[in-house]
Amino acid sequence: MRILALDYGRKRIGVAISDPLGITAQPQPYLPASKKIIEEVQTLVQAKQIEKIIVGLPLTMKGTDSEMTIEVRAFTKNLQEKILIPIELYDERCTSDSANRLLIEANVSRQKRKEVVDSIAAAILLQSYMMEHG
Repeated sequence: MRILALDYGRKRIGVAISDPLGITAQPQPYLPASKKIIEEVQTLVQAKQIEKIIVGLPLTMKGTDSEMTIEVRAFTKNLQEKILIPIELYDERCTSDSANRLLIEANVSRQKRKEVVDSIAAAILLQSYMMEHG
């Protein structure tokens, strides 16, 4: 089963896709946050034969909702109305921090990190989900 993970952001949406066996998560190019994002996700779902979507839920460290959590819940609701496959919210606390640390340790330049950090965070999110549900 192929799973798509989305790391929602106001400017960029990080994207990762699992391999067909659901073992590894591969980061994909991010999608710019725009009015066409739902259509772009629909296209990706069809092109990659996605069977489930995981959306990172940015809870606070105390496990409560924040302003961004509310935005992500609204985005996910809109997505679910248009895309008829299972969509789950999954706790994403610290995925962006982990992605940044990983890229810094790999000596990736600040400019390059900005381009890939969202999709690396989505890959970390997806890998965590698959390990927990595999």
